[in-house]
Amino acid sequence: MAYGQFHSVLTDAGLPQGNSGTVGDVWFVNATGLIWFVVGDGSLVQLLQSVPIPVVGATGPTGATGPAGENFIGTVGFFGTWSASPTSYQAGAIVSFNGFLYMSKAILNISDNTMAPAGNPFWLLLGAVNTTRSSELVVMIDGAGVTPTLGTKGFISVPFGCSITGWNILANGNGSLSLSVKYSTLGAFPSTVDITNGAPPNLSSEQSASGSTAGWTVQNLNASDCIEVDLLSCSGAITFLTLSITVSAQN
Repeated sequence: MAYGQFHSVLTDAGLPQGNSGTVGDVWFVNATGLIWFVVGDGSLVQLLQSVPIPVVGATGPTGATGPAGENFIGTVGFFGTWSASPTSYQAGAIVSFNGFLYMSKAILNISDNTMAPAGNPFWLLLGAVNTTRSSELVVMIDGAGVTPTLGTKGFISVPFGCSITGWNILANGNGSLSLSVKYSTLGAFPSTVDITNGAPPNLSSEQSASGSTAGWTVQNLNASDCIEVDLLSCSGAITFLTLSITVSAQN
C-alpha cells in the first residue's frame, strides 16, 4: 500500500503551487492552522478550518472549573487508505476510506474489516476527497526463454475498493494465448471462480491487445479481495507477457 507524506510549512507560500502537489500528501500551515490534502490532479483540498492563534494577554480572573474534555494524545499523521492492517492507529492518524478522510480520536486496535471508520465514533469525519484514482492489477508471466507452462501464474490482493474497467496484454513476441481471471473474497480464498464470462483476456496471432470487461460477472472489488490469473493456452513466439487489469477507485 502506498502512503502519502505529511509536511509542515510556516505560511501558504510553502504549499505546492498550481497543480504541482504529490497525490496523497498532507500539508499543515502553521500561520493559519489549515490542513490541506493533495488530490488526483495535484491540487489542494482544504480539510480543517483555521483556528485563532493564541497570543499572550492580561491575566484575567480565574473562572469556575468546567467539565473534563475528551483526551487527545498524539500528532496528526497521514496513513493512506484505511485497512485492518496495521492493527493499531495512533490518536491523530488520518486515513482515507471510500472517498472520505477520517482522523482517529484515540489509540485504536483494529481486529477486522467490520471496524472501518464510517459510522465509528472513534473516528472524526474530516470531509470528502473528490478525486478519481486509476490503477492496474498486474501479473507478469515468464517462461524463462521458452513457452510458459499452463496453470496458475499469480495472485493479487486488491488494495482498495474499485471497479474493473478493462484489460491489456503485452507480450515479447507474436502468438496466441488465453487467460482466466478468477475472483474470491479474502475469507473464501483460495476457492476462486472465473469471472470473465466467456470473454477472457487473449491474444490472437498478435503481440498486444486490450479489451472490455463489461460482460464479466464481477465488476466491483472490495479492498482485500483476491484475484487469481491462470494461463489457459499459449503458442507462437511468446516467452514473456504481462496482463494488466485496469481499475478505477470507488469514491
